[in-house]
Amino acid sequence: MGSLVTPPLTGLMMSSRTKACHGEGGFGMVLTGKPHAKGRPRFSKATGKPFKAESTREFEAMLAAEIKCAWPHHEPQWSCPMILEVVAIFDRPKRLLRKKDTDDMIPHTVVPDASNILKSVEDSLNLSGKISDDSVIYSSRCRKFYGERYDEAGWVQEAQTMIWLRKIGAGPKCPIEGWPTLP
Repeated sequence: MGSLVTPPLTGLMMSSRTKACHGEGGFGMVLTGKPHAKGRPRFSKATGKPFKAESTREFEAMLAAEIKCAWPHHEPQWSCPMILEVVAIFDRPKRLLRKKDTDDMIPHTVVPDASNILKSVEDSLNLSGKISDDSVIYSSRCRKFYGERYDEAGWVQEAQTMIWLRKIGAGPKCPIEGWPTLP
């Protein structure tokens, strides 16, 4: 499996779990750790009103904070039509670490759903205040994979969430090193 190995436009290092880059009309970041899907709304027994699950609230708040840190401070809030791409990479389970299993990324076809991962990222972008509303995202795509296996010793790509947000007319390729080029 080939990866896009292009140097970042402007490499920024945020917290120990985030790498980000920003260029003309695009913003990309990689957040290490297990991707998180938006949970189903829960309902209060007392009032009957819906509320977000605590794990969803915590993840969205953490991702929004990372986006705020990674986004260049001089860049104004985006309100133009945008395209969002998300690649969610999950830890490879032991059953996929056999010698006969491919070293490349493997499609992840179990829960969580790609649409719920995408919703969580969209809500985090909105919560960060760096886009005017998630309705300005006119096209979005989420792909889920198990990570690559890199060597005979069994070193495996760590779980991470990769985000690439771009304005119309910006280059179609993400400048983040290692961005998957699978269809």
